[in-house]
Amino acid sequence: MAVNYQVKQGDCIFSIAFEHGFFADTIWNHPNNEDLKEKRKDPNVLMPGDTVYVPDKRLREYSEATNQVYKYHCKNTPKTFQIQFKYLDTPIKNIDYKLTIDGKEFDGKTDGEGWLKQSILPNAKLAKVTFADGTEYDLKLGDLDPVEEIFGVQQRLGVSDYIPEIAAESSTTKRKLRLRFFSLQMILRFPAKLMKKQSPFWKNWSGN
Repeated sequence: MAVNYQVKQGDCIFSIAFEHGFFADTIWNHPNNEDLKEKRKDPNVLMPGDTVYVPDKRLREYSEATNQVYKYHCKNTPKTFQIQFKYLDTPIKNIDYKLTIDGKEFDGKTDGEGWLKQSILPNAKLAKVTFADGTEYDLKLGDLDPVEEIFGVQQRLGVSDYIPEIAAESSTTKRKLRLRFFSLQMILRFPAKLMKKQSPFWKNWSGN
């Protein structure tokens, strides 16, 4: 049965499609989701409260010879988790790590450009990266709101850690003005501090 699915925090088109038994492109490119696609642009980044149309499943039939064994591959899975680690502009390369995705562990090394890449299920929610020196990073997959939304900008800049009154501002227009002024201040006065808050996670983890 077709449904209008209400997006929850952590959802993306890939996780929604996986949980409903569809290819992500089938849902993302459906005519009923045209407005959503135009608004959000990126199937990896949705906003809680968005509505995603999930159509009825269509029966597909195949004719094959009997007394044979056939393999069918589901193209919907897996998806690639990737994140780049840098110190300022220098990649943190060839470093041992342990990656935990929803309780399942993977061991590896960052590549020559500082990238960690791992195939995961599209509906994975939690990731934890642990390096040999004990440094740990906890990540909520799909938790980043769209950059067009004020809180999505705040998440990327990490401004709530500096001036929480921005998040409490009742007027969206005032919040935007204050955020722009704050961003300009940080760039002019504290470029190193701002870079530390932004890099390397806010862009790469969002899938951009």
